[in-house]
Formats: sequence, structure tokens, C-alpha cells
Amino acid sequence: ETNDVVLRAMSQLPYNWRKIVEMREYEKMSFAEIAAVLGTTESSCRGMMSKARSRLLQILGRIT
Repeated sequence: ETNDVVLRAMSQLPYNWRKIVEMREYEKMSFAEIAAVLGTTESSCRGMMSKARSRLLQILGRIT
């Protein structure tokens, strides 16, 4: 059940944010690897990850 809640919350994120969370948390990729895949900088990836985590917390607060 917890997995379903998280997946529903993640589906509400913008595409790049969702991909960064998936690559970082599920595929255990480094920010350098993620940046290479997305064609951006490590700094940008770190910023998007931070925003994605904040948004997920907001969404999960509404769901639970």
C-alpha cells in the first residue's frame, strides 16, 4: 500500500523531476550519471532533486 501511495505521488511530478528521483533512489545513479543521461549539469540535477523531494512531501501530506 505504501508503494502505491508513493507511486501515485511521483506520477504528479514533472517528468524530469520524476526521472531524477527514479534514477537516484531506485537505480542508485550518481548525480554525475544522471546529469549525463539528461544532458544537464550536476548542480541542476541536485536542485531538481531538492524540489522534487519538497513537492513529494507536499503531495504525500495531502494523500495521507
